[in-house]
Amino acid sequence: MGGRSLVRGEAINAWLGEEVRLSGGVLHFAGCLRIDGRLSGVTLEGGVLVVGEQASVSGRLEVDELIVFGVVDAVARVRNVVRIAAGGLFRGEMQLLRPGLRVEEGGRFQARVSAAEPPKPTAPLPAADAGQGTAHPGSPAGP
Repeated sequence: MGGRSLVRGEAINAWLGEEVRLSGGVLHFAGCLRIDGRLSGVTLEGGVLVVGEQASVSGRLEVDELIVFGVVDAVARVRNVVRIAAGGLFRGEMQLLRPGLRVEEGGRFQARVSAAEPPKPTAPLPAADAGQGTAHPGSPAGP
């Protein structure tokens, strides 16, 4: 695992190989997790999630970044970037907290997508004065 690397040279902190089968449960992780096995009914929460070419993942995802080479069938909440590589498939629902969805040629994306609403101003903008306190040319200056 120590020598494995990922897209953009990021190191993989944890790896679940092709022989791994997991049904149900919650997995919290930091850094980058690569899955090459089959996970069903799981909740995955953490940083960068990479779903390998032979992998399939179903359940709920809450991650910073999602990179899909295999098959994902999930309800996902992604804080940064989603990349569906050629041969990858994402099905389900996705909430993007920042714009950053990239589907490469040959990748498939079959999902309902919602984007986070832009932040609302905390204080209302000042209302424009209705001409009070301003003199207009040609008007008398006062009584």
